[in-house]
Amino acid sequence: MRFPEVVRMADDGGPVWARSKRSGGGAGGILVFLMFMLALFGVLMLVLAGMNQWHFGKAGAQIDNWICTVMGKAKAGKPAAAPAPVAVTAPAPASNPAPAASAPSAKPAAKK
Repeated sequence: MRFPEVVRMADDGGPVWARSKRSGGGAGGILVFLMFMLALFGVLMLVLAGMNQWHFGKAGAQIDNWICTVMGKAKAGKPAAAPAPVAVTAPAPASNPAPAASAPSAKPAAKK
């Protein structure tokens, strides 16, 4: 059976429906995964914000607390135990030298 030129492939002459499926590239799968994770995060934020009377800040804080719990850290929004403050002493002030003779005095000289 012969096929018209429209349905023939350019490289080997077989029908169009017989060609093999080729994947686009290596980065396509990573991009799809990142877009899926972003969409999943957006849906999670919408659901949590809806549960918190549409306060997205509260929804974000709730997710932060979940992440901190999983990571084993302190609650988000509360500072972790800070180390004790170190006493800092200021250096002793330098003694003021006597005013130089060429320096102008505060009082003008009396006229004779």
